[in-house]
Amino acid sequence: MYIETIYNNPAKSKFPGWTNPDAFPADKTDLTDGMNPRQDVIIGQSAKGAIEEDDKLLYTCVYDGNKVHNKVTFEPFVQFNGGNYLFTPSLKLLGDLSMAPAL
Repeated sequence: MYIETIYNNPAKSKFPGWTNPDAFPADKTDLTDGMNPRQDVIIGQSAKGAIEEDDKLLYTCVYDGNKVHNKVTFEPFVQFNGGNYLFTPSLKLLGDLSMAPAL
């Protein structure tokens, strides 16, 4: 299960591992005629300290269903500035807490 993978790995490997893989989404080559889709178009990040222009851009491959692959380049859309791992309780937990007797 994906959530188990995130919570059972060291913090260092969590966020970068799923936000910027070279094969996003993973294991979807059957939908793209065997071609790797590449980076996530929303939260993908370019190589840190990139000098070459090609390394500053990200790209994804769009398969049109007619055996044609179109390479689309784009600049990073989301800029990350540091990182925090925050606890976000579920709505059920918040509801349960609101029904609990006051201390």
